[in-house]
Amino acid sequence: MALTIYGHWVSQPARACLWLLRLNEYPFNFNKVEPLLGGTRTSEYKALFPTGKAPGLVDGDFKLAEGTAIASYLCEKEGWTKWLGGESLQSRALVNSYLSSHHTTSRNITKKVFHPAMMGVLNAETPFTEELRDKAGKVIERENKNFADTWLTGRGSGGRGGFVAGLHDPTIADLFAYCEFAQVKQMGVVGGKWDVRVEDWMARMERIDHHDDVHRSLFKLRDVYQANEEKRKQKWEVQVFEALDFDKEEGLQREGVETLLKGKRILDAYDGIETPLVTDERIDEVFKKFDTNGNGQIEHVEFLKWYSEA
Repeated sequence: MALTIYGHWVSQPARACLWLLRLNEYPFNFNKVEPLLGGTRTSEYKALFPTGKAPGLVDGDFKLAEGTAIASYLCEKEGWTKWLGGESLQSRALVNSYLSSHHTTSRNITKKVFHPAMMGVLNAETPFTEELRDKAGKVIERENKNFADTWLTGRGSGGRGGFVAGLHDPTIADLFAYCEFAQVKQMGVVGGKWDVRVEDWMARMERIDHHDDVHRSLFKLRDVYQANEEKRKQKWEVQVFEALDFDKEEGLQREGVETLLKGKRILDAYDGIETPLVTDERIDEVFKKFDTNGNGQIEHVEFLKWYSEA
């Protein structure tokens, strides 16, 4: 009897487990669960998996939740030793070390970047605000640098291979880490600088069999997200254009300055240029510089020259 996986292809840990099964050509049934619609909180689901966690596995009478536990179980049960780190006790220990830290490190990518970005698209009541975007960029930058420093070239790296723990072949640690980092890279979530070591590692992971197949649902979601981002970009381009078309005699009011500064920051971000958040203090600085008459209005020519060069 084929085992059954309960989960969703957009779920990062579920995707890692399903990728492992595909790589080993292992037959399985798939039962789609929608966590955002309460699928993991139903009495039926909790009867199988009391913790309410996804993915879940049913193998005969045996039931197991949590992605890393499922992947480790499958590798041990089926003898997929190479995915655990090979025969070396130390290599396997390093893989386990990464998996033990996964929920408090790389998993932050989903919690603090992917989830708020997606909810901003799927639910108008939870917008992906400028503050959330700024925080997301910092999380991306921090987590991918920490990952590279620790697991690709640092103390967690037991050798000089191109995968987690310095191994020469990918393991389940790579599958779980990749499903976290690659999703925001593939989606095109703007913000944060990517470490070249992580980008090189992701390029190696993309060449692994079944990559595109297991990421199909994510690619569809990417198209929706990017279409939404394009609308946002166009909206701000229009707002900036309209704000720039202010009356030379009347000058520029505070609301217009705020629109122009925010618009520039947003549009620059799409080009990979980072600028500070627009605060009241920042707007005050602009008025102090250009409101030469002290009447709460900014003179036209000098401001435009500064704005075009800023």
